[in-house]
Amino acid sequence: MCDGYPDRTARQTGVSRGPAVSRAPAVSRGPAVPVGRRVRRPPSHRPSLFFLLLAMVRLLPHYGWTVEDDEPGELLLARLREKLTPLGFEPWREMTCRGEYHGGPDVIVCHDPCSDYLSELTVFGRTREALGHLAQTLGVDWSDDVREPESRHR
Repeated sequence: MCDGYPDRTARQTGVSRGPAVSRAPAVSRGPAVPVGRRVRRPPSHRPSLFFLLLAMVRLLPHYGWTVEDDEPGELLLARLREKLTPLGFEPWREMTCRGEYHGGPDVIVCHDPCSDYLSELTVFGRTREALGHLAQTLGVDWSDDVREPESRHR
């Protein structure tokens, strides 16, 4: 249904809206996940979320406080996956090979073991304090590795 409640039927709402119509372009956009009789595509296969990912990848290094770690270790990565929420983006082939994006309060973390663009683990924060809070949560000390946003150098 188009009312934002996909599990509601015309019998429950008392309104018949006719057959469901897909407004998506007839383009193969990656793997589809069957959900009942409908098919749901991962979020990054929608054009608007692709542009959100594009903005995130381009703007965070410019405006965010940054910490980079070339060898984060499995324990840190396990804590990261446990404490932060996955953002649901598929890897962007031109920028990464299998990047994972996680978010927390005022931080976004990119883990990509084979990126040429970023380090294996790159953490972006809205403020220096946000990076410090995440470091404390993950049990690491990044205080000497925090870089100012590129926008402050202009």
